[in-house]
Amino acid sequence: WFTMASDPLISGAVSVMPPDDLFHYRTDLDKGLNWDCLFMLPVWLRTWWTAFGKDLRPHVCAVNLGEKVIGIAPLIIDGNTARLMGDSNLSDFVDLIISPGYEKDFFRLLFRHLKNNGIRHIDAGHVRTGSAFLSALAPLADALNCKADVEPAEPFHELALPKAWDDYLALLDGKQR
Repeated sequence: WFTMASDPLISGAVSVMPPDDLFHYRTDLDKGLNWDCLFMLPVWLRTWWTAFGKDLRPHVCAVNLGEKVIGIAPLIIDGNTARLMGDSNLSDFVDLIISPGYEKDFFRLLFRHLKNNGIRHIDAGHVRTGSAFLSALAPLADALNCKADVEPAEPFHELALPKAWDDYLALLDGKQR
């Protein structure tokens, strides 16, 4: 949980879009956005939204600094709480899509926008230790006048996959093939 308290001054804008508009940002890869979380890819979010989002209120934010999109926050709004789109029963983890080097500006603009819209808390859900959300926001929490409550979840297991299919098959025993 992150509780927002201040309204830092920075020039920029946040626009709210329908979940399907994420495809526009993913196809224009020269925007510099970091799409390294499988469960935040537009095709995954569309599938999740179609199956589970009927009664939810989407709040997908594109955060701009000048003309540059510096990040995207696919959120769901519930009262005065925003949470990252997805579900721990289906998505192993969720995250934000942020251009490297713009983390502080991204969070300042996003938090100002959310606060102006009555949001006081962000529930990140299941995020990996190295996620953009945790690695960027945790060190900035004091500077942004936020209170961070981080609770460890169940262990998450990752496997570095080889580049070649044959190398992957060599990792498996006969019953796993």
